Amino acid sequence: MCSRATQERRSTRTAQERAFANKQVRQTMRWIHIGVIVAFTAVILIFALQNLESVTMSFLGFRISAPLAVVAVVLYLWGWLPAEACGS
Repeated sequence: MCSRATQERRSTRTAQERAFANKQVRQTMRWIHIGVIVAFTAVILIFALQNLESVTMSFLGFRISAPLAVVAVVLYLWGWLPAEACGS
């Protein structure tokens, strides 16, 4: 049988090991998160640079002419804001 001091040392070591493992997981996830953000940003920039031609959008008598990337961003925000306001 192990003495109480030995058991406490083992539990302390495992707690320290768990803390170290959690720190490693957080660091790995941080790099994955950064990679996803960089990839998403690159895709958005490529889309914007390839779609510089102007498009015309008509809605209820209003007519707007703007680059396709700008129209896409405006429409995205137009859909996102009400959803955010409703708490979805």
